[in-house]
Amino acid sequence: FANTTGLHDDNHYTTCRDMATLLEYALQNEEFVKVFEARTYEPWTDTTWNSTLERAYLLRGIDTSMLDGAKSGFTDEAELTLASTMTIDGRQLMLVTAFAEGQRSGRNVMDAVTVFNYMSQNYKNYTFFEDQQEMHSYYVTFSIPFLHTIVSTGDVNALVPNTISEEDIHYVFEGKTVHFNPINEGDELGRIQIMINDEVFDTIVIINDSSIEYSFLAVTLGAVFIVTVILLLIKLCLNLKRN
Repeated sequence: FANTTGLHDDNHYTTCRDMATLLEYALQNEEFVKVFEARTYEPWTDTTWNSTLERAYLLRGIDTSMLDGAKSGFTDEAELTLASTMTIDGRQLMLVTAFAEGQRSGRNVMDAVTVFNYMSQNYKNYTFFEDQQEMHSYYVTFSIPFLHTIVSTGDVNALVPNTISEEDIHYVFEGKTVHFNPINEGDELGRIQIMINDEVFDTIVIINDSSIEYSFLAVTLGAVFIVTVILLLIKLCLNLKRN
């Protein structure tokens, strides 16, 4: 931004993606969400202010009930813009549009409604991993337990086309199955590729959630095991020589 007003400036280099980044951050503020999603506001008695979505409904009969909230904008250069959110199958999406013609045409709201209708008719929310579901198991040398697991800390889901079925989805792990001590909290253990119809849909980075140190008991047991194996091999060789 070259100014604080948002009015046109030839030195502005703001994109819809930039505005979506700002919206994503703002949605973390509860007070912002209340204002963003409000359809009407009564600043004083017998006075009501209507939001962009409410005006689109009252003046143009546009059904905006599927949109959670929105903030509009207008300049001669960008024309009508809209930053909005919508929830499809339990998953909230952000949409930022620009260049809708006509300052009071309501076409920016129609853009959002059109996208919602398309997404809701053609996409569904698919859960790849449920909360606390095991995502990956791995072995750590000289540790007790020897086998460790990583579980999801929440549902891992995304919108996918309605035509996708469970048979179309599989997972490919990239990384080591056996790790050597020590392993620090935050170390990357590998990656899970979510494959849909043999194409990479998304990649989940597996991060170790706690430090794993050497276990004296595991080291001792490992040493005893190695010595035992060596002694057995020596005994076997001696028996073979005698025969």
